[in-house]
Amino acid sequence: SASLPDFQNMTEEERRAAFDKLRAEREALSEADKEKQDAERRAQQAAQQKEADAKLAEILLPHQMDRLSQIELQTQGIRALASEEVVKELGLSDQAKADIAATIQTSGEKMRAEMQALFQSGNRDGLREKMEALGKGLEEEVLAKLTQDQRDKFVAMKGEKFDMPQGAFGGPGGQRGGQGGGRPQRPAQ
Repeated sequence: SASLPDFQNMTEEERRAAFDKLRAEREALSEADKEKQDAERRAQQAAQQKEADAKLAEILLPHQMDRLSQIELQTQGIRALASEEVVKELGLSDQAKADIAATIQTSGEKMRAEMQALFQSGNRDGLREKMEALGKGLEEEVLAKLTQDQRDKFVAMKGEKFDMPQGAFGGPGGQRGGQGGGRPQRPAQ
């Protein structure tokens, strides 16, 4: 697959043009090619993650690795429910996984539409609060797909609450590893 443009060293206009080109190329693909592209991207990310995990395991003590995993679950929120390790740990059925994925996609699209409408209206008063409320609603809707035992276990997996400093790792509640980054879980033992 082609490598991504160097967005960091582009002007805003160049960035927008590059995004538009990537979007047009993606839309021109058949569904099978889109799935293939997505699978390649996931495999590449998994390989990079495995390499990063191995390096971290050489540096951190076991209890530090455990805490890092807890904090990353907290920063991922409901997106963590898509990871194989969390699915296995919670004992999610295929039906529950499908319900959660569908809810995240549908609600995500609704959130994007609402946010776009807010931006286009020019009224940015309370924008952060509105975004947080939309996110909280999505989280509650997804967690409702879990049994009480699964919700309790998910909370326990996240450990003691960690307040991410504002602006750390790219933004509020930020995440290591940049766009889509972070170390979802430590490798299986």
